[in-house]
Amino acid sequence: MNTARGACDAATAAAVAPPRRGPLAALAAMLVLGGCAALAPDAIPPDPTRSVTPSEWTGRFAALYTQPGTPGETQNASGRFRLSQRDGKTLLELSTPIGQTIAQAQVDQQGARLTDHQGRHYQAASVEALTEQLFGWRVPVLRLPAWLQGQFGPAGQAGPGQSWAGHEAGWELRVENWLDDRSVRTLQLSWPAMGVAADRRLRLRLIVDAAS
Repeated sequence: MNTARGACDAATAAAVAPPRRGPLAALAAMLVLGGCAALAPDAIPPDPTRSVTPSEWTGRFAALYTQPGTPGETQNASGRFRLSQRDGKTLLELSTPIGQTIAQAQVDQQGARLTDHQGRHYQAASVEALTEQLFGWRVPVLRLPAWLQGQFGPAGQAGPGQSWAGHEAGWELRVENWLDDRSVRTLQLSWPAMGVAADRRLRLRLIVDAAS
């Protein structure tokens, strides 16, 4: 079991607003109201009867967004997430630790759409273009389902019970442990990968509480 880490230690991916102040700029304030929840993994025994590939994951996230060399531009936050991929649609929902909706992003054949906590709607041809336009960095929404199954494309794959580290699509990825034989329990992401020059960086930690 992975040791508990404070939610403010590695704080929020699709949620930390860049200097341009996108629609999630109020995230940090909302999370302060909700409290800074610790990311201690709950003890959830694996269910040996489940063998179907999961299409939905729920859990917690923590992220840290920094803009090196610019004092005051480090932001962090934490909360809960629900990710699902079925019927040609990928949906990512983010909420505060107490359940307040932060944002909802949906990707399908028509493109990508995002609704923020104030009900404002945004649309683009791809979710990467949309999140880069709004936040200043790309959120790998479409890749997350595969990554949470330990599948990393050309970079390789991790099997149940195995830790793994590697790179894909400009992200540095690390599998720390598994929920069961179908889903990664703890996934650490860093963008861009170490050694790559960048004017902003993101560290994201996902802890899966349930996969179905």
